[in-house]
Amino acid sequence: MSALPAVPLRTKAQLVERSAIARVRLRRDACALRESLGWRRAAIGLAAAPVVRSAALGIALSLVGVSRVSRLLMIAGRVALAARVAAAVFRAVRDARERRDVRHRTDALRSSP
Repeated sequence: MSALPAVPLRTKAQLVERSAIARVRLRRDACALRESLGWRRAAIGLAAAPVVRSAALGIALSLVGVSRVSRLLMIAGRVALAARVAAAVFRAVRDARERRDVRHRTDALRSSP
């Protein structure tokens, strides 16, 4: 309301106009506030809180069952281990090929007159 002129109002029309402007500003500010406090942001903020994450994990464990979750974690661990071993094997094969290619190139250079 401070942006409105501080000049004394003389007519009813000016009062009505000033009131309409104030209502429009209030409506606009209420809309901006409503948009800034959306459900999506609130949900993301709640999910980021450590207390909520641990509570959600506890609820999930109680609903699904500890034995099923432990079985799932065991399988996930085995899959991760297999992926790491496969990556190490592929890396070793690639490095061996590169070393072999370098040796062949340097041997050819040494044997030339």
